[in-house]
Amino acid sequence: MNAIKSIYDNANRELGKEDLQWFNAVITSKSKRIVFLVACVNTEVVGFILAYRNNDGAYIENIAVHEEYRNTGIGRLLISEAEKTLIKHGAKTIYLSVKNWNIRALNFYLRQGYAVRGVVLLMSVEPERFKEKEFNESYFVMDVSASRVKTHINRPLTSWSNLVDEVDKYIYRKLYRDERALIVKKNRSIKAIVTYSVNHELIVDSLTLSSYSALEALEAALTALRNLALSRGLKNIEIPVDASKKKLVMFLEDLGFKVDEVEYLLQKDVIK
Repeated sequence: MNAIKSIYDNANRELGKEDLQWFNAVITSKSKRIVFLVACVNTEVVGFILAYRNNDGAYIENIAVHEEYRNTGIGRLLISEAEKTLIKHGAKTIYLSVKNWNIRALNFYLRQGYAVRGVVLLMSVEPERFKEKEFNESYFVMDVSASRVKTHINRPLTSWSNLVDEVDKYIYRKLYRDERALIVKKNRSIKAIVTYSVNHELIVDSLTLSSYSALEALEAALTALRNLALSRGLKNIEIPVDASKKKLVMFLEDLGFKVDEVEYLLQKDVIK
């Protein structure tokens, strides 16, 4: 465990924003959706890979190799063994994401047979710069524990939501982290669900609409998040958005959101 933590710390910028407590909970989790493998040279742990599986899809969350052992084939070995394990459990397509500045990693995945499927924009706004519009009072916003959310709305606007949400919920329960969900209703119909977590900033973990035209409901949710961020003194609100959803991107830009970072979403069909 100490070796894994050390590799994770050294590769933190490449791996993302998850804190070590969350990562430790993933490693020690007993969720059957998680695949976690380590590579060893003799008795030394020199790399690891973490993936989630959900039905016939899988998502590689992290892969890292100790800096002294890079370019030795360990990364290829890790991803090959992870793919075999995921296929054995029914995966037909495997997804992963790469930051746009991480060209070394992008080239690595392309050599392993992955192809760019899309682009994810990490859009953010400072709460005080959020351009609030006239609020439609016909929408009602409830803030509840994310563990209570049960929905059949199936239009996720974050590309990996349908792969990792169930695992994340398990981890959040294990950590007793207060992941929350905003449920936006009009009359008795659910129009939007936004799950979020709070660290030093407010991160939207998943965002779901009843239809792609339900932007008024999204605005109601974002206004509630802006008010929450202001009340807690948070400096930033971040939302991951599929770049192909032009209407949504333009809508967020009108509210003051800007693109901070870009990720490439890659996929590999492992079973034809």
